Amino acid sequence: MDDRNTITVVAPDTGLRRSLAFALEAEGFVVESFVDLVAAKASMQTADCAVVDARVLKTEEDVWLSLGKLRRKAILLTTGITSYADRGAAAELSTPFNGNELIELLDHLPGP
Repeated sequence: MDDRNTITVVAPDTGLRRSLAFALEAEGFVVESFVDLVAAKASMQTADCAVVDARVLKTEEDVWLSLGKLRRKAILLTTGITSYADRGAAAELSTPFNGNELIELLDHLPGP
């Protein structure tokens, strides 16, 4: 991702949201952070990428909204136990991870 545009971060944990925002902003991204998908819906429709903690996925509609169905790139943060690749996840990153792994993944995501 060379143009370093807007990324929507969705995670229920305040510490995780802040850590993700810090790491992404340090790389030049503009970050909008939200606690859940309802709050993030408008942002996800316009952002260049969404980074979504799988813990916010409660319904099949949540999965649909999060995994690129809004014509955006999406990275799903998972525990490594459940995979969402068969449901359209652009990319998955198992927790725990370091900021460099997230940035590398963003750099190698295919276009929208």
